[in-house]
Amino acid sequence: MKRPALIFLILSISLAQRHEYEDEHVRAIGKLTCNGEPYEGAKVRLYDEDFVTPNDQLAEVITEESGTFDVEATTSQLTWLNPVLTILHRCNLTKYYYICYLKVEFPIPTKHIGRGRGAKAEPYNLGTLELKNRARDLSCMSFWF
Repeated sequence: MKRPALIFLILSISLAQRHEYEDEHVRAIGKLTCNGEPYEGAKVRLYDEDFVTPNDQLAEVITEESGTFDVEATTSQLTWLNPVLTILHRCNLTKYYYICYLKVEFPIPTKHIGRGRGAKAEPYNLGTLELKNRARDLSCMSFWF
């Protein structure tokens, strides 16, 4: 009974040591529109989606007057990076206008993650995204954090 636990502990420690200092880099670019016009003021965030602990926010930018964004982050942790691009916007939001955002999320494929010191991968290009009628959730607490 003690032997499997010891083997698991040794494997866990060796995996943690192997990956402990490996940098991971992710970058996402794109343009947001609302009703066909560039959308300024959306919050674009990169998160590391964790399955056991709360998700870690890695970076945040606000879209420019042209609706464009360029967000990137580098992190080093014990587990592999599982990045998610989150967009918080108010396109066509009339109810709860001042306290809520509409939320859209896009998982970023692993081919867009650079692994290793100084490594960079091809950016995840969202292209032009029309926000009209595009939301998964109504988020009324995200702007506080």
